[in-house]
Amino acid sequence: WSRASGIHSDNRISKKPGLVVLKREQLIAKEITSRDIQYESKKSDYKGMYLAEILKKAPASSKQDTALLHFQNGMMIPIDLKSPQESEKIFLAWQIKKDNLWVNTFPEIPKIDEERRDPRPIKFHANKIVVDDAYYAPLGQESRKAFSPWNYCDSLVGIEYINKKSYEAQFAVIGGKTSQGFHVFEKRCQYCHGIRAVGASYGWDFVDPLPLYKQKTADQLLNHVKFPKWDALPRGLMMPNQIGATPQEMKQLWSFMKDVADRDLKAYK
Repeated sequence: WSRASGIHSDNRISKKPGLVVLKREQLIAKEITSRDIQYESKKSDYKGMYLAEILKKAPASSKQDTALLHFQNGMMIPIDLKSPQESEKIFLAWQIKKDNLWVNTFPEIPKIDEERRDPRPIKFHANKIVVDDAYYAPLGQESRKAFSPWNYCDSLVGIEYINKKSYEAQFAVIGGKTSQGFHVFEKRCQYCHGIRAVGASYGWDFVDPLPLYKQKTADQLLNHVKFPKWDALPRGLMMPNQIGATPQEMKQLWSFMKDVADRDLKAYK
């Protein structure tokens, strides 16, 4: 579907213009043998469809240049439609072969700990994304070495077309520093976090119910993003480490957090 015009904060808009429902039994499945980064180095047989082919079933308009992939756990991963090679390497699997049989159940993925069981593993339902490379263009080589959103997504539930410039304008605030902070949000945060219920919902909202800039200083943000807590696993904390995060980025992000908390989001046009 396409993003509707208007103010989206606090879920004020529920309509989905141009909604197309794709039923799995109507799609022509393809079989592949691939490494899946979520299952590390192991190769498996999958049955499903490449994202590029799915997008052709309901193409974006000429004004829409980005597809937001919405996942069941609340994650959201943007895909640049101007770079078709991105969607061509993303496979949406709805079956995996186990003991020479095609099954609909995918193994869950716990965070690794030798002594304690992960209370919040990644679980899959109707499907899962399969990519053999952790590379994600907005993060560059850092996505292969440290954080990649492909490592944490679960089952795809929706694809939303947007115009990127119009989407970004919802979060526009005054001041050069805050614009830099928004770019940090785009690069590091938007996959899991939203602002006033706009965007992802896997992690805390930056504003509601508590403005995060009041909870953490820029230095505390750096520690939170870059270094793991020793008790993260038993507490069920999900924040992945972003070892490339810098003090300057966190200062810019904190400034942006404050500015978006002090004013309403703008309408999507």
